[in-house]
Amino acid sequence: MSITIDKDGDGVEAHEVVAMLAQRGEAFLEVMSKQSLIGTASRLLCALIPWSFYAGIFVTCWTCYDFEAAIAHEAGHLLGLGHPDAARYTQNSYHAGIAAGFPLNSSNCADQWAQVQLGVPAGADIDSAKGIRPSIMYEFTQHNPSVCLTVDDLEGLNVLYPTCSQSTQTTVCNKAEINLGPLRVCFYVMVPAALALLLSIILHTCIERHVRRTKEAHKSELHSMQELAEKERQLEARAKSALGAVSSVLHVPGSMLHVPGFFKHASSSNLFGSAHGSQSPLQRMGSLQRMGSLQRMGSLQRMGS
Repeated sequence: MSITIDKDGDGVEAHEVVAMLAQRGEAFLEVMSKQSLIGTASRLLCALIPWSFYAGIFVTCWTCYDFEAAIAHEAGHLLGLGHPDAARYTQNSYHAGIAAGFPLNSSNCADQWAQVQLGVPAGADIDSAKGIRPSIMYEFTQHNPSVCLTVDDLEGLNVLYPTCSQSTQTTVCNKAEINLGPLRVCFYVMVPAALALLLSIILHTCIERHVRRTKEAHKSELHSMQELAEKERQLEARAKSALGAVSSVLHVPGSMLHVPGFFKHASSSNLFGSAHGSQSPLQRMGSLQRMGSLQRMGSLQRMGS
């Protein structure tokens, strides 16, 4: 389908551009009116899902900022733990006795700082990326969705808050599975789907209303044109009938000009008129002919009206 913008040949003008856009808009609405509701909703869903999936699912899973892990991290700060991977002004340290498997008791809990040494204990599990022991107190909680304390975290808490008996050396982690992943997927998929369906319903309702009004306007215009054409045909038929009647009047046969006794009482002296100016018989015959023609034409006009 091609649309000519410059229709008058004097260059593209603003009203021609507006007319072209209106024509394209009408064509678009006509095409959309033939689409199904589910088809339009599916197209809108395909347009909405990528952004929703990227912002609500992909970015969140890629950066892995876990709310529970962030709360545990900040609670560690409140208790006095720092970032082991960002020790700018100090060095990492450990408790030699606890690291060797000897918990604090009544004999050494009063001076727990005496066995604190710099560095990392020998034989400890080292994070290859950080070069230190794993901890939930890393500087960023990104890619650390765990809320469980590590050995390093528990050791730091035992040193900061020592107990002289029954101190624990084993981390305990009871994390409840709240299944936020499936819930997040459902939310970021079902909400755009419902929105796409709602937009599709609104769009099709508006388009159908516009198309219906346009069809009604076209039908009304066509009906008016048909009535006008019918009136023109009737007027043309009447004009032809009147023209035929007038033609028959103007071409009268010779018998209509015969008046009985007209020449019987007329003398030869007044056949062509007398000397004192009276009408001659020929002039009277012409007058009678004209009077008859005028009467017939008046009758035809009254019949036509």
